[in-house]
Amino acid sequence: MTVRITDSFEIRPGMPGTDHEPGLVIVFDGSDCAQQVPGPGLQVRLAEPGGRVVEATVTEVKRHGRGVSFFLPGLTRADVPVGSEVSWGRAPVGSATRGV
Repeated sequence: MTVRITDSFEIRPGMPGTDHEPGLVIVFDGSDCAQQVPGPGLQVRLAEPGGRVVEATVTEVKRHGRGVSFFLPGLTRADVPVGSEVSWGRAPVGSATRGV
């Protein structure tokens, strides 16, 4: 499965109002993968529009209506900008733009 990140926000160390560990929350439209959204522990590949690929482990998954968010500890918006693709399972990175 491959989806495109539509929004994100960082949780920074010592951020007021939270005691959450630092990392990145990425958000995507889950309507095309409603039955295929996995749980925590998932290994994902994140591909920037420029082609750089980062691998990460999802530690939290939340559903927000059609939206789904993954928490990626230790990453920042600079590591994974909005517009990047997230892939898991058998789908290759880039399939969201190629229509595979």
